[in-house]
Amino acid sequence: AEAVMLGCKRQNADDRLDYDVDFSRWLSDDDTLTDATATADAGLDIDAVQLSGTVAKVWISGGLAGKSYLVTVTATTQDARVKEAIFMIRICEC
Repeated sequence: AEAVMLGCKRQNADDRLDYDVDFSRWLSDDDTLTDATATADAGLDIDAVQLSGTVAKVWISGGLAGKSYLVTVTATTQDARVKEAIFMIRICEC
């Protein structure tokens, strides 16, 4: 299955921000996340991934001003579904 692109987010290189990835539109009503992992291009840090129902909250820091980084979040559900979502982080000089 092809991963879905969720768009582009902006943050400052000194920020540590969280981004919610909601997987509910790909799941049945009674399915929830049991695991999620996140990876990013070299230079951007994934500090943590937290789960809440159908949402994976990804905490991100680092990066170099002027660069864009691809973040891939892969979620697994209690019904054994696996879905991948991708978004970009653009590090700006704010």
